[in-house]
Formats: sequence, C-alpha cells, structure tokens
Amino acid sequence: MKSNTPLKHSLACALIFYACSALCEPNHLLSEVYVYGTGFQESIENSLPQTEIITSSSIRNSGLTNVGDVLQKLGNINTRTDLSGNLNSSIDIRGYGATSDNNVLVLLDGVRLSENQQSAARIWTVPVELIDHIEIVRGSSSVLYGESATSGVINIITNKQKADLGVVSASVGSFGTYQSSAYASKNINNLQISAYEKSQNSQGYRDQNSSQNRTGGVNLDYNVTTNVFAGIKLSTDTNNSLLSGGLSQAQFALNPTQAQYNLSTLLAANTFNNKNDLASSYLKIIDGKVEYLADVFKRTYSINAVNSQPAGVAYNPITGDSTDPYAYTSSFNGFQDGYSFKAKIGDFLLTGNSMTIGVDGSSWLRDGGANDQQSIDSVHATQKGGGGFIQDDFRVTEIDKISIGFRKELFTKIYNDQTNTGSSQNGKINLNAYELQYSRSLSNSVSSYAKAAQSYRIANVDDLYGSFCAGFSGNHNCLNNTLSLLPQINKDFELGVIQSTATNKSTFKIYRSNIQNEIILDATTLSNVNASKTFRQGIELADQYKSNNYLTVKASLNFVQAKFLTDSLTNTSDNIYDKSVSGTPNYTFSGGIDVAIDQNQTIGFMERVVGAQYAQGDNTNLIKLGSYPVADMSYRYSMKQWLFTANLNNVFDRKYFDTAIFGQNIASPHYNVYPNPGRNISLLGRYSF
Repeated sequence: MKSNTPLKHSLACALIFYACSALCEPNHLLSEVYVYGTGFQESIENSLPQTEIITSSSIRNSGLTNVGDVLQKLGNINTRTDLSGNLNSSIDIRGYGATSDNNVLVLLDGVRLSENQQSAARIWTVPVELIDHIEIVRGSSSVLYGESATSGVINIITNKQKADLGVVSASVGSFGTYQSSAYASKNINNLQISAYEKSQNSQGYRDQNSSQNRTGGVNLDYNVTTNVFAGIKLSTDTNNSLLSGGLSQAQFALNPTQAQYNLSTLLAANTFNNKNDLASSYLKIIDGKVEYLADVFKRTYSINAVNSQPAGVAYNPITGDSTDPYAYTSSFNGFQDGYSFKAKIGDFLLTGNSMTIGVDGSSWLRDGGANDQQSIDSVHATQKGGGGFIQDDFRVTEIDKISIGFRKELFTKIYNDQTNTGSSQNGKINLNAYELQYSRSLSNSVSSYAKAAQSYRIANVDDLYGSFCAGFSGNHNCLNNTLSLLPQINKDFELGVIQSTATNKSTFKIYRSNIQNEIILDATTLSNVNASKTFRQGIELADQYKSNNYLTVKASLNFVQAKFLTDSLTNTSDNIYDKSVSGTPNYTFSGGIDVAIDQNQTIGFMERVVGAQYAQGDNTNLIKLGSYPVADMSYRYSMKQWLFTANLNNVFDRKYFDTAIFGQNIASPHYNVYPNPGRNISLLGRYSF
C-alpha cells in the first residue's frame, strides 16, 4: 500500500487516545508488580519510569500462546518471522532491521537467551504459563547488562507465586498446527518446585515448511533462612524444521505458499535442527539494607543443517560446478556461560540513596569441524569478557530522582577458520558504557525523565565471517590491526512523559541514537562491515484506556528514521549518504479494542500497520516496499478455572511478507521475500488448578 492514508489514521487515533489520558483520576495501575531490572526486587514506584510491564493477567486474558505474539500485540514491539523456521519471532526495537536480533538483549530471569550468532533469541521456549511479567526497557542499557543491549532489553520474569498452581493447555489451528503445554508448582515447606513442558508442531503455511519444537524444564527455589535464598534452573529444547526458502516477486505473486524449489529437484530437503541445554543458579542474601546476589549460567548447543539447491541455480561451493544439484551438511556446537556478583546498598551515605555495584563475566565458543564442507562451518571462535559496573539512584526530593551508572568491560576474541588460516583474527579491547538520567514526578499520576547513555555491541562469529579490514572506508585501523570489525558504539538521548492511572496508561517518548561503526551487511560485497556513522531517531506514543472493566481501547504509534551519515560502506560500494538503513519500517501502528459482552465473554479486534521500508541489504534504496495492514480478531470465554480462546488472524487474508532480502549480485535490482501466513484460525483451551 503506497497511500499515506493508514499513517494519517494511525496518527489521529494515537493523538486522541493520548489526549484522553488527562481526564482520568490518579491512581497507579501496576502497584502490585515488582521489577527485577537490576536483579533485585524493586517496587514500580522505585524503578525507572520508562520501564514497561506486561503482566501475567494481561497475558492470560489475551489467550496468546507464545512470547512473540505477546511482545507484538501487548508490548507494541515490531516483530518479524524467524527465518530458522521454528515458530519463533525476530524482535526489532527502534528500527535496526536486519541486525535487530543482535541489538536487543533478551533475558529469562536475568539469564541471556540472546544468541552469540546472527540468530533470534529463542523466546518460543518460554511457555506463557511460566511468566509472572515481562519488563521492557527501550534504548541503551549496557551499564547493567553489558554487550548488545544497544536498542533495548526484554527481561522475562518467571512466576514468583508461593501458592501451589497447575496449568495445562492445548490448542489447534490452521496449517496442521497444534500445541500443548503444562506447568505445575508445588511448595514443600521452604522449597518451591516448578516444572514445565511445551510442544509445538506445524506443517507451516508454505510447502516444505514443517516445524517441531519441544522444550521442558524444572526450577527449584529454596528459602535457606528468612534472609537467604537459593535456586537452580534446568531446561532443554529442540527445534527441527524444514526450510522452504525465499521467493522471487514473480513466485510470490503467483503462489505465496510454494517453496523456493520443488523437493523433487533437490538431493535433500533444506533443514535446520537445533538443540540447547541450559543450567543456571543463584544465591541471594539480605543483610539489613544490603542485598547480595550471585548468578551463574551455562548453555550448550548444537546445530545441524542441510543446504541444498537444484542444478544450475547457484555456484557449488564444494566442486565449483553450477550444473549438478548439490547438498551439503553443516554442523557446529558451542556454549555460552556467564557469572554475575552484585550488591545493592540502601540509604548509602544518604537517606534515599541506593547504590548497586557488581562484577560479571561471560564467555562463548563456537566450534565447527575442519572436515565440514564450507568454511563458515569450520570456524573455531571464542570470546571472553569481564568487567564491573556501578549504578547510583539518588532520590533528591520526594519527586526528583537522579540515576548515574558506569561500566567498564574487557573483551578478548579469537577467530580461526580451520580450512583457511589466512582468515584468522584475534584482538582485545576495553569498552565503556554510561548512563545519566533525571526523572521527576509531575503529579501523582504523571512522571517525566531525560536520559543520556552509551552502549556497545561486539561483532559475533557470523559477523566476522566474510569481513575484512583493508576495504573499510575510513576504518583502516582495525582492532589491534588483527580483528576486522570494530565494536559498535551507541550514544542515546531520550525524553519521555508517562501517565499511569487506574483506568489509563499513556506514554510519550522522543529519542536520538548516534551510532559509530554500526555492524551491518553490505550487499555489494556480501560482507559484514562497519558503517562509520548512522543514526536512529523517533517518537513513540502509546495509550491504553479501560472503562468499567467492560471496554479496553489501546493504540501505539512508533515513528522511526534510520539514516547513514557516511558516503559508503566500503571503497567499492555506492554512495549511501542520507540513505535509509534497510529493513527498517518508517512507522508501525497498532490499535485495538476489547469489549466484554458479560462477565465471562470478551471479543477483541486489532489492526496493525507496518510502514514502508527497503529490503534488507538494499542500502542504496533502489526498491521501496509499500506499507501493509494486518487485522486480527479474538473471542475469549472464561468460566472458573477454564479459559477458551478463538483467534482469527489476518482476517482479510492479506498476502504480505515482513521480511525481504535484497540481492545486489543479480543483474537487475531483485529481492527475495518470505511470505507470512494468510487467513488462519486457532482454538485454545486452558485449565488452571
């Protein structure tokens, strides 16, 4: 859709909803929820005002069954289909397009779910029944969280209830989709045991696109004494998917459900299989106004994939033959681990002054065998990082608060291609993050803040593959002259106003992020390079209004401008000054209404509009993709412990795609698309006991 009518309607609705908030009576909407952004329990009133909360009751009442949908429909976050084909979602906060997964940090109770590769965090592994609430902080957050917290942080907090609880659910839907999950917690004296299981299966909207996902885990929390708490979490998950590939524009127009290649023309189906095991533990001690917290975790993983193409389609990397069909396997394994030791001191030196200090460290390894048939899979890469941080929150008056934070961290990285020793890289670097924020309560229901911060991102193993040093325009001094990609540095400036009452919550945020050496894909060389100067700036509006528990109206509107301030990505690429960064919609809008028919029944309608953008990799802005709207409807029926939900998604059967990848190496401008599902339904039944 090229018309700007959806944008005008979106802006008008958002402004009307935002203006309505001034008429509401003051009262805090989320006073019963505690925030764990620093790792320590804090009340909403003492947390940073820009922290956004999605409560378990909102998730439960929505009938949504996966975290990706929760973030999109309840958290006003733009998401895309995860191309690994595992019913997962790729998260984009503040317009990072193709690199969004590596610019947002996703945590589960403070433990990283985000990957050390160019892949999306595995949020599908978290059953919604397990969630107490989700905390969202947009913008630079590296002081507390370190590397990759450049566009924001999503912290999923699991259930903290002390009562025994059990929840089972099952759902069926279009395209042969079915899902089941179970969650149970039991208190035995001072020990709380909880366990969960989730299974997802789908034949997929497209041909050759089936997925099977399994996840399960157990959590143990023990109150050693009234002031000492300890716990351990164990989980495992597997994903097995068929990949149907991208479609040309002509293929998409003819039949969006088809696979890129007919299976009969391939030596083997394109597949992606992934297994992960995670273990974490914590120890918390409360000694008067001082709290101590120690966390450790380790995740091990393995990936096995088959890549296959028919005769004459592309160059064969094994034999150099472009006439015969070929298939090759790729496999690698690795681990991520980390530790953190923190202390929070209340009334430090002055009444109302709270100081948090900590040290933490992390490491990861990715290892592919030298006998693998493509060099990207024979990489042996390691990274180690360690540092310390301090954050001080000082309540100057009852309505004024200042937050100051600083982090220093050292990284060591080694990258070896076992089949090509000339591509080996290694290096060390010290990085700093800072944050300065002033917040003020303008009334009992309205608060404001101003924030300046710096954050950073380190190139991962996939970023480094194919990168080079000498070709960088203006970046000839590489890290220790050996590691070919410089770290990305974000400098953020943000202003915001938040109003929260018993019936209404409204937010207004305006931000600017100046980015140095952004790590980005250059389609002209098919390499990852540093863009010396880029920026993101935008406005975020959101409003939710409740009336007498029978009517809920909500809307959000995010404007994003993402631009290059450099002439080119490399010495060989075209001029890109003032061009838009690819894969970033210029705006997103969502608006919806829930109407309670009676005490047990609710119907809902939501419309989402994603603005125009350029295909990922199209940094010279040759082909502009139009905006698209998608509408969903729902019906929910609750009775005692039962909840039944019927969802009709993509009501008007819109043929659309949220991911397109540009191909500069084609003779004429070209892009491949990854179609989203057409009209589909899902039916859910959930029982709590």
